[in-house]
Amino acid sequence: MIRENVSRIRQRILKVCSKINQGPGKITIIAISKGRSLEQVKETVDAGISDIGENRVQEAISKYNELYAKRYTLFTMGMTDDFGIAIEEGFNMVRLGRAIFE
Repeated sequence: MIRENVSRIRQRILKVCSKINQGPGKITIIAISKGRSLEQVKETVDAGISDIGENRVQEAISKYNELYAKRYTLFTMGMTDDFGIAIEEGFNMVRLGRAIFE
């Protein structure tokens, strides 16, 4: 199912990019794995998605540790207060909102 979904998404991106005369290589798909199992994340990676975002730092850490050796990009989308923990655990990309805008 995941492989088929990724294929469908890529086709949609290709169609839109063709419409606006833009190469699809400029588009990055980020799979948000909140609440998904490690097996589902691995299946996503096997389907060609190498950027994985996670909402909860603790959940991201377990997935990151399992996938890190394969050099996939994982980043946290958690609460602003958690970004320090994510960096300490080796993440190199964090999503911040409130810390910047409030």
